[in-house]
Amino acid sequence: MGCGRGMGASLAPAERLCVDLDVVGHWMSDGDVGNAGTETLAQGRVLVGFQVFDRVALVAGLSYNVVSAYRDPSSYGTFGETVLHDDEFGDWTVRGFPSVSLGVQIF
Repeated sequence: MGCGRGMGASLAPAERLCVDLDVVGHWMSDGDVGNAGTETLAQGRVLVGFQVFDRVALVAGLSYNVVSAYRDPSSYGTFGETVLHDDEFGDWTVRGFPSVSLGVQIF
């Protein structure tokens, strides 16, 4: 089970060019009672888009991700991962890492 929310702003410095600034959050749980299996992902990102057709753009950008996990030793960052918090009991871990986004945006 999971859900997510986000908000952002879009700037159009040229007719076919846009710059998006987004803040997104996701919450996931495997359904266990209490905090076990609970993770959150927060993401701040900057995307640049170029409109190739009417209502279709190619986008690319950078983001920084922060994952908070309860009793989950998984490593999500491919490079540049930093442990931001690791409590003394090993229950909660907070990790941060950069990422790259590439995609197609349909308006």
